Amino acid sequence: MILQQKPSNAVWGFSEPGEKVTVKSSWGSEARAVADKSGRWKILLKPPGHGTGYRLTVQGKNTLTARNVANPLFPALRPGPTTAPGASLQKQIPSSLRSNK
Repeated sequence: MILQQKPSNAVWGFSEPGEKVTVKSSWGSEARAVADKSGRWKILLKPPGHGTGYRLTVQGKNTLTARNVANPLFPALRPGPTTAPGASLQKQIPSSLRSNK
């Protein structure tokens, strides 16, 4: 799982209608939601500093933990409209930060 660096990150899911859901992170952010009548819930979670190895736990009647959550240092390295899967990452790293091999 890859998170955005600066804005809050939306975490959402489905559960039983009215179920209380808590999302906790290993970097200290926590948020709670109550599922609507369709069972949908959504929270906004503050992002961690850049790095990897974070955990994100979603707990309601069941518990799900995502391990090795990452927040990349370079936004351009994240897949998205400007980055096709499999594209060369070397071209996306600013030239001032590339190794001169």
